[in-house]
Amino acid sequence: MRFPLLMMLLVTSCACEEEIQDPSPEALSYPRLVVKAEMKATLLARQNRPVFADLYSQIEMRADDEYRVPDGEGWDYHAYNRNACIAQASAFLAWLHDDEARADKARQHFQMLETDMETHGDWDLNIRMPPNMVCGVQAWDLLMGTAFFPEAEAMEAQEKLGIIADKFYEQYVETELYRWSALVVTQNNHPIRTAACLILPGLAFPDHPEAKKWLDWGLAEYDYLFAPEGQYIQAEGGVSEGSFYFHFGLAAAMGALIAADNAGASEATYHRNCISRNPAEPWNGGPCEDGGAFTFRNALYSEHFGRALDWSVALRMGDGRRPSIADGGLNNPNGSALIAHWQPDKMHHVWDWQNQTSERVRGTTWGLDLLIQHYAYLPEPVGGAAPAWKNRFMPESGYAIFRSDWDEDQRLSVLLAEQGAARLTLHDHVDGTHFLLAAYGEYLAIDTGYYKPNNLNNALTAEAQAHNVILIEGRGDATKGLLNDWTGNDAYLEHSAENEHLVYAEARTNYRQSEITRGMAMLRDRYWVIADRITTEAANPREHRWRFHAGAGYDLGGQLNLNGDRLEVVKEKARLDLALASTSGRPVFEAPPFVEHEAPYVHSIGGGEAHHGVADGIVTAQAPFYLAVMIPSPTEGEPDFSIHALPAPADSVAYRIDGPDGSDVVWLRGPEAAETMEWENHSLESDGTFTILALDGSFGLVARGTEVHLDEALQLSGFGENGVITAP
Repeated sequence: MRFPLLMMLLVTSCACEEEIQDPSPEALSYPRLVVKAEMKATLLARQNRPVFADLYSQIEMRADDEYRVPDGEGWDYHAYNRNACIAQASAFLAWLHDDEARADKARQHFQMLETDMETHGDWDLNIRMPPNMVCGVQAWDLLMGTAFFPEAEAMEAQEKLGIIADKFYEQYVETELYRWSALVVTQNNHPIRTAACLILPGLAFPDHPEAKKWLDWGLAEYDYLFAPEGQYIQAEGGVSEGSFYFHFGLAAAMGALIAADNAGASEATYHRNCISRNPAEPWNGGPCEDGGAFTFRNALYSEHFGRALDWSVALRMGDGRRPSIADGGLNNPNGSALIAHWQPDKMHHVWDWQNQTSERVRGTTWGLDLLIQHYAYLPEPVGGAAPAWKNRFMPESGYAIFRSDWDEDQRLSVLLAEQGAARLTLHDHVDGTHFLLAAYGEYLAIDTGYYKPNNLNNALTAEAQAHNVILIEGRGDATKGLLNDWTGNDAYLEHSAENEHLVYAEARTNYRQSEITRGMAMLRDRYWVIADRITTEAANPREHRWRFHAGAGYDLGGQLNLNGDRLEVVKEKARLDLALASTSGRPVFEAPPFVEHEAPYVHSIGGGEAHHGVADGIVTAQAPFYLAVMIPSPTEGEPDFSIHALPAPADSVAYRIDGPDGSDVVWLRGPEAAETMEWENHSLESDGTFTILALDGSFGLVARGTEVHLDEALQLSGFGENGVITAP
């Protein structure tokens, strides 16, 4: 076997030996996991109905797939995973239609299945196994509901699955090296997917002598990780490891949670196994009392779990994908639509699933084949509407999400500032104050995703230079540490404000002897303004780079055009016009030195590693302020917005933005700036650090100020909560 080169402290723990009270096998009615016996009439009636007919056809195609012959070089999980899900589809159709030929096809999988799992040779088999153990066990359970599974053959198949489950538990839960590397230091999709592989055989084979320990550990992991005390999901629903790996774990979790609900797992008593709790910050080992009795709380009914799914849909791009945040590329969820069966107020997840225009099939099979679950549990009729909300401000999770609407041509941006448990995760990146932007079907300002050429080190895209942040002397926050060696500083989302025409939030963090506060506003549901304020302990001027990662250039196609203090990103369907100013002199955009397969140019946001355009707005000063205006537009036709620099006083910068519905002024003042700015026939007075004002007076914002006058007329006044005032 191959072992990871990890150095870590090893500890031991013991599990309680009390027995779980479960019904005897003779009392069980089959099937009882992926579906229940009493659902047959309902499922038969769905075959020709809209949406369900398509799902049924996909189940048939899966059942008709050819089995893969194992390669003979160790235990071939690739073959057994594929075969198990083919067998599951075949067994489902055999049960549904009393089809002996389909049952014969499913039985072939168990006849081919070998139990020498210890020869697999892959250290992370724990996250690869759910298709084999979820689909495979459920295939057995479905066959048990037919008249075509001879008792001796069923017992032999059960014995094989039990041997594999026990070897799997021994390796990944009981063996200290594997437990620490795969479970203890991760607290993420690794234990989630591992637990699914043990929950299913534990539920299916309650008379197995090891079923108790499989369920004690697996259900305790779910009971913990999907609850607030697990800190995997933050209070507002943000998931610590980002949407890609959340979705990877979610598919397996939904399979296991549905089976647990059908099997009545919440009606039995279990005993906690604390062996895989992480003693480091922020988990501090629990809470967990080894051997303590508990009743399983199924996350399907949990508001906390539902908020995580809402966080995922809040990140939705126009084609349904979620952006490449943290370790991960552009991604689609699989299984989130199913929550509407258990939480009827979540029908917007069905809408999200139905309106995936990118990689629709992955919406039922990625991470785990959930075709049968979608066929069985989507509410009927299948429908739903987009969420009633648009923007999200989530300070504990570290996400400020700005969106225009839910249409395919939506404008979307995300500002990141994670703290505490939200950033203390193996898959997190050094990206405090980072932003990304998508509009009109194009990803225009990107997060560089997950490029990890060396499995023993962090991803090259994990560091600050791979994100849209301010670099000081070429560096951002501290380099990311390995495993639980957390480095760097917390970032904080603060001072949010919202009205009909404007949404605003601030991200604040510290690095390189400086405090950086990034205020970001979306105006008129159409464009963005970013105001960066820097205070520093450094005595001398230093180079500052306002870094921008374009969704164009090199392998991404399109164009990234640099023109002094302005840049253009031009793609097939959309473009982005960006103007950048500084209180310490005119910034000039330059491309940093290019090194192939190195940050900042390398990315992995889908389809493997590639390169994209990067630009830096460079200023050398002690503590410069930056003001940026970013306007996306459809590529077809002329842009209907324009950006004009205004003659702002010293130590301040300002723009006027003209659009079809009016003109706005944005003004960023340094500590030495005058409080009055004049241009053409206008006079603007503000004691705020950052001011936004529509020239017709219809809306505005002032940060760190109390009054704004335009042409001597009072526009904003008072003392806003957290130093931000908006109007109306």
